[in-house]
Amino acid sequence: YREMAAFAQFGSELDKTTQAMLARGARMVELLKQDQYRPLSVELQIIVIYAGINGYVDDLPVDAVREFERELIEYLDNQGKEIKAETAKKKALDDELTGKLRAALDQFKQEFTRKRK
Repeated sequence: YREMAAFAQFGSELDKTTQAMLARGARMVELLKQDQYRPLSVELQIIVIYAGINGYVDDLPVDAVREFERELIEYLDNQGKEIKAETAKKKALDDELTGKLRAALDQFKQEFTRKRK
């Protein structure tokens, strides 16, 4: 991402694929930031990265990504405890867990988007 972003500074026109890659990269950088002395648990890192690479933050402004992450973690603490526990136990996303995670992310994204309007 950083190499492409540096290269893009010199180009005047970028194709849609490159623009989408740069936009997602900027959002992924925001998702990967962690507060000092407050690292996320491995299961939360897996869930947050999954949300980012599967487009759940693509339509958000970059400055809203950290808010999305904070509220997603809150949502999982309240309504997705079993998803967190199962992710921690399995240490991998199988098909069943992925389905549960997608459903939770879809529900959360609807609530998050509705609240921001």
